[in-house]
Amino acid sequence: MGNRLLADWAKQHTSKVDAVPSTIDLARYPTKPPEQAAKPVTLGWTGSHSTLPFLAMLHDTLNRLAATHEFRLLVISHRDDYPLDSAPFEVVAKRWNSTTEATDLHEIDIGLGPFPNSGWTPWRCHGKVLQYMAVGIPCVTSPIGILPEYVRDGENGLLAADPSQWLEKLSLLINNADLRRRIGLAGRDTIEQRYSVDAWLPKIRQILESAVDTRPPRNRKRPRLSQSERAPVPLEPNRGTKCRC
Repeated sequence: MGNRLLADWAKQHTSKVDAVPSTIDLARYPTKPPEQAAKPVTLGWTGSHSTLPFLAMLHDTLNRLAATHEFRLLVISHRDDYPLDSAPFEVVAKRWNSTTEATDLHEIDIGLGPFPNSGWTPWRCHGKVLQYMAVGIPCVTSPIGILPEYVRDGENGLLAADPSQWLEKLSLLINNADLRRRIGLAGRDTIEQRYSVDAWLPKIRQILESAVDTRPPRNRKRPRLSQSERAPVPLEPNRGTKCRC
């Protein structure tokens, strides 16, 4: 299963369950280069069309944040635009592309991970948060589902449970470039140690080998039939020497 919560649910029905989290191939996600001090801070979000409405949870908070801080919003999704009427900050939209995904993430200074604590969302594996952490971007996310296991608040990311906390945590990161760098590198280290492909390959191999070892024995030998027990093979009548291949 993709996370511990899903595995715990599945164990109600069978004991043969292992939790294998979403993992990141760090060869595809290099660490973000140092920020350029002259440019405004970029808040960024990436995701699919199904999760794009989650970003709307932050519209009011971002409007309040713009009253005291300069920033721009980068949205990476299936669209070439992100309509946000009368936003008091710059909004840039990019269409997601697998070949430029990592470099597009490098444009982000603070990753956004808002999620509602309802429906199927708490059961998700929240890959976007792992992507932010993989490239060394400090992330602010909702403390739902498996996310508090990914993010240790104030160490390798920040957790925000309500609008006031979102405003507080985003302000803290915008005002402190050193803190952004420190938390971002701690997030990268978390991915390397706990959620990278390299970290999980030996564990996955062990899980698969264990599954093979615990299978019930199979009778690989088929009983040999006597000549009299074998079904007769019908012979095709002689049709001449012409090949019928």
